[in-house]
Amino acid sequence: MVSSASWQQCQSLSKMSVRIVALSCIASLLLSVSPAVNALHIRGTWDSSRFYLFLAKFGIQKTVLESMAATRGYVYGNVTLAGQRQASSGRQRAPVTLVVVDSEYFQDLYTNSSRQPHNDESCRRMFNKIDRLAWHPQCRQQGKEDFLRSVPCPTGRLCPEEDEPSRVIPGWQLTYAIQDTKQPRYWYLSLVACSLNLDNCQWEATHTGSSSLTLAYDLWLVNGAPSQRHVNKLEHQFSFDEHDILEIYGVFLMLYAALAGAVHAKLLRRQEPFTWGVAAQCWLEVAGAFLCCVHLAKFAGDGVGASGLWAAGELLRRWADAVFILLLILAARLGLQGRPDPLGTGILLASFLTVSAGFYLWSLAEVSQVEDVGVFDTVPSCLLLALRFPLVCWFLAELPGRPGRDFGRIDVLQFAAGFLLWLVALPILVLVSETQVSALWRQKCVLSVSYGTNFVAASAFIYALFTSQQHDGAKYDYLMTAEESPEHRSRLRDGPAASGNGSAGIAAEEDKLN
Repeated sequence: MVSSASWQQCQSLSKMSVRIVALSCIASLLLSVSPAVNALHIRGTWDSSRFYLFLAKFGIQKTVLESMAATRGYVYGNVTLAGQRQASSGRQRAPVTLVVVDSEYFQDLYTNSSRQPHNDESCRRMFNKIDRLAWHPQCRQQGKEDFLRSVPCPTGRLCPEEDEPSRVIPGWQLTYAIQDTKQPRYWYLSLVACSLNLDNCQWEATHTGSSSLTLAYDLWLVNGAPSQRHVNKLEHQFSFDEHDILEIYGVFLMLYAALAGAVHAKLLRRQEPFTWGVAAQCWLEVAGAFLCCVHLAKFAGDGVGASGLWAAGELLRRWADAVFILLLILAARLGLQGRPDPLGTGILLASFLTVSAGFYLWSLAEVSQVEDVGVFDTVPSCLLLALRFPLVCWFLAELPGRPGRDFGRIDVLQFAAGFLLWLVALPILVLVSETQVSALWRQKCVLSVSYGTNFVAASAFIYALFTSQQHDGAKYDYLMTAEESPEHRSRLRDGPAASGNGSAGIAAEEDKLN
């Protein structure tokens, strides 16, 4: 039995865990309030005195010639002066350039943007490589790529480079139509305070300070023409590296919901500690997948989504992993029918959740699309993955455990080998994907494989837990039948007298035979 003091300590630890959950979710929502560069419908304002602004990175799918309009990438929208109307008559020099380039040309543009001072020479270095291919109606007529737009555009009119109005998406001022028949590719969208001097066709820095301008931009980045969005609504708004992500989350949401329902139907009636633990792990997975699906479904409609829900969902998924690791360590020590110490288990659980939340929120602050730094490329995520190896050692050290442990129909060596493989699967998967898999496929690869291994491991643990409880219940029923039957109880009540009478009767029968 658990003492009242221990129970009060457990209650305080549970309250602390709830506070950790609330604070982590609030932190995730606060992080989502900051400007998100992964929102594919981007709106905002920018002052040209800042010289350079990175807007977005977007994966454009491979163009299929048979369905050109449905498979091209499109960047379209408006860029105008903020808070004032530009004169519609008279020739004006556009002080800023909107640039859409692929990764091959983006690196030079971005690297040189950070060099000081920001002057004409900086602009020429930034556009040196781009000028080899970029087209301009007056200065670069031999160029083959339509990379540049002079902005702000005249209010109510098309941008100067839009010399074919039929190619512009109706209702907008500018349109880029991007096609690549060889492979999918990342494209980068930026605003630069540089402009071409139409007199000598040289790049010049836009005057800053009192002469700077504030621009308002409203831009969309999509795969497929807006008029063709019905071809695949679940991929139109998404960058190519996020295609099929919604479907992956949806599939595992249903699988984990079914698994959680099975746990409640079959196992919770016994009220075992490990049953509550695996039920909590399954429901954390369900909640995490649901929040991610809500964000992705909203993103499919408006191109912005709810990044706070996404961050909270991913945090819940990491907590599910932390809970499962703790269950494995406790099971290795006590067996699946063991009774963990409530106080020690509560302290370990709170520690696991705190460390997992802290490292995840730290990694969110270091993610950068400009430098291709994903969640698993950050220092905190690498440290969190490295922590798995001490946990593996802890798991192996606990395996000798106590005598009489019950693992159901699974041998202790099978239990150790199977779940040891799960513990090291994620670090190995991340290492292989970071070194061997293209960034355009990496997210889908890591998500689907990690979700699949987690689901198989949880199912195996639940099966072992179910069979061990069946075995324990059968043994209990046998003891009830053999030792607590009415005949057995009457013999226990009669005690030595019954045994004596029986001996006397046997002796009498033997005398008769003699």
